[in-house]
Amino acid sequence: MEMLQITAHANVTTLKKEIRIIINRGSQGHVTLLCGSLDHPGKFVFYLLRSQNGPLLAQSNTLTAKWPEIKLTLPRHHMASTQPVDIQFTYSKVICNSRQDNSKYWLDITYKRFNSTETPNSIKTFNIKSSDIDHQSAFRIPCDFLDEAGLYRAVFKSNYKNETIIASSGQMSVQWSNIYRLNVRVPSIFPCNKPINVIYRKPPCAGPDDKIRLFAHVRLEKVSGGTPTNAEYIKEKSVKPGTSSVNFECEWFYQKNPQYCFQYYSMAKSKAVTKQTEVCVQTNRNGKSTSKF
Repeated sequence: MEMLQITAHANVTTLKKEIRIIINRGSQGHVTLLCGSLDHPGKFVFYLLRSQNGPLLAQSNTLTAKWPEIKLTLPRHHMASTQPVDIQFTYSKVICNSRQDNSKYWLDITYKRFNSTETPNSIKTFNIKSSDIDHQSAFRIPCDFLDEAGLYRAVFKSNYKNETIIASSGQMSVQWSNIYRLNVRVPSIFPCNKPINVIYRKPPCAGPDDKIRLFAHVRLEKVSGGTPTNAEYIKEKSVKPGTSSVNFECEWFYQKNPQYCFQYYSMAKSKAVTKQTEVCVQTNRNGKSTSKF
């Protein structure tokens, strides 16, 4: 009774996979490995043994296995927090699920800021089986994960040798959306007979932790040449889902300050805070609002 044994050699790592097959003496035939048996690149050799750990009867030539040719495609440009993005996943040959219990594959979405020299961070991971993929498929990055300006990339990985990159997309450049707007529909803060209503407009996928902050322009004393001011933080209100405005009560305003400004700040999942836009209103009627909507 003879047995067929497969030993895979990949660089300094040796992985042994055994398939035992009973062979009748004097017969001829062939052995077919099921798709997914060889689940990583390397050099594979087939050995014919008389019995397990028995004498070597014959061996094959070296079979070299490579990763399949896979292409990941992202749009070149995108606007943050506006809509989801599809990653196009294409390849020319059939890809089978691995038959090894410890093999894993995943798709990483990475991000780094413009001009950053740091290693990109993973912001979203898709665990993947070949049954998830057709010959041309798309994996969707949710809109709320694209919430910062910067460079994004899709990377297909395997846990072979801890972590191996199989394929990578080009970079997608994401810019801040120009949808952010603030408007205060009063010419001045005073007379303040009711709360000051600040109307805002934001992208569809703006985060749940965005804020509108109130700053007072406070006159600086004992400074020569004009009347310079300094912006002083007063208060902030949360931008709640399903709403389009916030109110600031009159108690937060003082006529001694020449101007008040309302600023919209977005907060990403990474907790990064970014000022998106602002509107300033004169305190008294003799001034003009600089609001735009």
